[in-house]
This record gives sequence, structure tokens and C-alpha cells, in this order.
Amino acid sequence: MEREMWLKLLRFVGTVALIVGGLCLFIVVLTGTRAFLGSGEDLLSRYFVSIDYEEFLQGHNVVLTTSPGVDAHITVYVAESIQKHWRSDDLQFVVQDPTTSRQLAHMDLSRTDNWGKVLRASEMSEAVGVAFDLVLPPEIAIGSKLSGSLSGTIYYPVVDGAGFRTQMRKVNLPINIAVVTEEELVGTIRSDFLKYAKILAAIAAPFTLIGLAARYFTVPRRRAKASEPHIPSHQIPHVRQ
Repeated sequence: MEREMWLKLLRFVGTVALIVGGLCLFIVVLTGTRAFLGSGEDLLSRYFVSIDYEEFLQGHNVVLTTSPGVDAHITVYVAESIQKHWRSDDLQFVVQDPTTSRQLAHMDLSRTDNWGKVLRASEMSEAVGVAFDLVLPPEIAIGSKLSGSLSGTIYYPVVDGAGFRTQMRKVNLPINIAVVTEEELVGTIRSDFLKYAKILAAIAAPFTLIGLAARYFTVPRRRAKASEPHIPSHQIPHVRQ
């Protein structure tokens, strides 16, 4: 009886592993298809960039590659708060050309948010994402190196005992912006898709193998067939007609 319970548990683990591996492989196929078959126009229209402020605080330089006239959808993750709540009255993103000191973009990213007094520690903390779109003017020269800066103060709720408290964080994130041709940007996007596909494939492979192995060795009919005693042919009784 105990053996049957362990076999059922192993079959369940194998099923879960196959589901996880299958989902990863499905995403690999979608990502690979987009990388190889997606048109340049489609890839540029879906150009999303994620930036982690914590990585900058750990010493990593932040570099953004874009092209004149391309709409780059940027999200900067600056903290973790309860239910993604945050507010600011001075957050802004500025882009300048350091060679001429010309200001190319100035965005006010301030927002209001009221989370009241009812948040609890049991409510989930999620990443606070500051999202905005950047479109450089068409006349910007290819090869230019621009300076971007996200700066201001944000306020957000964090867990404090059984309740919460409001946390403040001053944000000062410099972003180096490299201006390239659309063809180069498309190549970079395709390369990124392939990189993600390889990572997902590496994750999917062990899950799929574990799932297949678990299912193979626990299918009832295989175990039943394996447990049947082998009787040599010369010991099988013959019935006379």
C-alpha cells in the first residue's frame, strides 16, 4: 500500500514536470518563431525594455539601445510595494545630448495613489514599475551617445509587522542611450529573443526528462507486465485433444 502511494506521488510529480516543461517549450517555439519569422516592423513595434534599479545600485551600468522615431516601451522597476501601490510628485525622465547640452525629452512621471489604512502584511508585495515611452526625434544622428536620467522621490507601502508603513526612496538612475540604425536594432531584438529562447529551453529540458522518466516507470501496465513471472516454454503444460 505504501509503495502504491509513493508511485502515485511520483506520477503526480512527473505530470507536473511535464506540464512545466511543455509550457516552457511552447514559449520557446513562440519566441523562436518571432525571432526568425517576425518582420522588422513588427519587432520594432513591440520593443519593450525592462530596467532593474537594484542592478544599478549594485554597480551595473544601464544602457538603452534605440533608433530615431522608434517607440521604445520602457519599464523601470524601482522597488517592491504592497499591491504595486506608489506615488510621486516630482518623478521625471530627461534625455540630453551631452555634446550640445540640448534637451531632447522631458517627461513628468508623477502620479497620485491613495492606499488608505487597510493594507495588511498578508497582502502580496509586487514590483513597482515606472512605465513610459521614449521616441527620439528623427534628426538624431546614428551613432550618437545620449544621456538619460530618471530622478525623483517615490512613496510606497511596505510590510511592517501585521500592517504596513509608507517607505520613501529617492531615485537617481542614469541611463546611457546608444542610437543605432533600425536594422541594427532589429538584429539586437532578434538576438534577445533567441537568448530568452535558449534559457527557456535549458529550463524545459530537465523538467521534460524528469516528467517522461517518472511517467515511464510508473505506468501501471508497465509495472504489471514487469511483475509477471517468466515461465519457460518447456514448463508450460500441454493439453491433449
